[in-house]
Parts: sequence; structure tokens; C-alpha cells
Amino acid sequence: MPEFCTCGAQLPPDALFCHKCGKPQRELVAPEIQTPSMRSSFLRPLRSPGPDALPMSFRNPVAMRIAFTAAILGALLSWVPVLNVILWLGAATSRSSFTAAVRDTS
Repeated sequence: MPEFCTCGAQLPPDALFCHKCGKPQRELVAPEIQTPSMRSSFLRPLRSPGPDALPMSFRNPVAMRIAFTAAILGALLSWVPVLNVILWLGAATSRSSFTAAVRDTS
């Protein structure tokens, strides 16, 4: 293999193309495709993986639908006076329990 291309650029020893002019430096050999063996025809085909999970963003319609439903439900439930007091007491109790548990571990 030549060390210099016809354009004058010095080539590295394993160059397939000239980095200056793009001229091919050697013949590319395509890899041979192996045919499947007889044993692989008896195996069950693998199940294709399910669809990827959608990212958490404003472009995710499922996440946006759930968020809007929770917001509307929370706004409607906050108008019920008795339920509102129960929800606030429950939130305050769980927050104080969590804070006490964190304080005890540190």
C-alpha cells in the first residue's frame, strides 16, 4: 500500500481512503453472509420487545392527560369544605411523620 496519495497527502498505514481528496486506497472486501444453520430453524423466534416508554415531557399525551385530570380533580375536591379539612389534616400528618422519620435516621 502506498504511503502517499496521488494528491500528495501522507497516508496512515491502515487508510481506506485519502483524508484530503477521498480517493480509495485499496479494494474493500464485503464480509461473507452466513446462512442460518439447520438447528436455528427449529428454535422458536424470540418475541419482539414492546414499544419504548414515552419520555416524561409536555409532548407526552398520556402524561399530560393524567396531570390535567389530577389537577382538575384536586381543584374540585378542594371546594368541598369537610373533605378539604380532612385532606389538609392527612397531608400535614403524613408530612410530619416523614419529617420525624428523616430526623430519626440522621
